[in-house]
Amino acid sequence: MTVLILVGGDPAPQADAGELGGFHEADYVIAADSGLHRAGGRRVDLIVGDFDSAEASRVEHAREQGSELQRFPVTKDLTDLELALEVAADRNPDVVIVEGGFGGRFDHFLNTANVITSERWSGFTIEWWDDVRRAIVVRGTISIAARPGSMVSLLPYGGNARGVTLTGFVYGLDDEMLEAGSGRGLSNIIVGEHASISVAEGTLLAMFPDELSS
Repeated sequence: MTVLILVGGDPAPQADAGELGGFHEADYVIAADSGLHRAGGRRVDLIVGDFDSAEASRVEHAREQGSELQRFPVTKDLTDLELALEVAADRNPDVVIVEGGFGGRFDHFLNTANVITSERWSGFTIEWWDDVRRAIVVRGTISIAARPGSMVSLLPYGGNARGVTLTGFVYGLDDEMLEAGSGRGLSNIIVGEHASISVAEGTLLAMFPDELSS
């Protein structure tokens, strides 16, 4: 099962909502507060948050379309994204796609990266998308289908990443360690159409600054 979470903090998507990749992949769609604006009028299953940034008219339109609302106090310990991830986790997904959140406030961007790499969500894969860029939280092994020459940066989160093996990259690794706080994993390049990243212990955020496919 794939759950899509729409988050705010970005300009309006360039693509029509019906063309946004996450909608094609998702079995269940959650809007985290003003992430509803990314839907472009397309129906979402649930809107969650404190509703301090979503436009009231859009919320009402979504409710009329059948969207469920879960409203929380503005003063709370969890961000709207964390609330949405908790709902997603309850549905036992295989993949959660977080779409949006690359623009807007710098602290929000860094917090999104911090939240999605938390061990709380280790039971499923998290991908982070916008119109062009992608990031994948890596635990274990992932395979990547990509355009040759695609750039990838690998950032350890929550400590050192051990037993890192990279195949299909210009700068390969074989059971090595990427230290937290080190830039060693920046700006690697995929050589062919397929590559893989393996991590024996720890968490990597694999960031693709350009579109993966031609």
